[in-house]
Amino acid sequence: MSAAHRAVRGGVEWDADEDVRWVVDGQVVMFDSAWPGADVEPDSHLVVDLRPGTYRVRAAYGEDGDN
Repeated sequence: MSAAHRAVRGGVEWDADEDVRWVVDGQVVMFDSAWPGADVEPDSHLVVDLRPGTYRVRAAYGEDGDN
């Protein structure tokens, strides 16, 4: 998470083709699609509690140490 915070504070070039709207009704689970295995394990994902609504989701690529 600290790498993500540094990236946003330092300015981000968002990928133009990765700008979508999500309509959610609560909690979402974020995970890295490159993580090995077929199951979501306790240390391989991030649970985000969201209020129901529409959210803008964007993606960017950046390197920061092991991230």
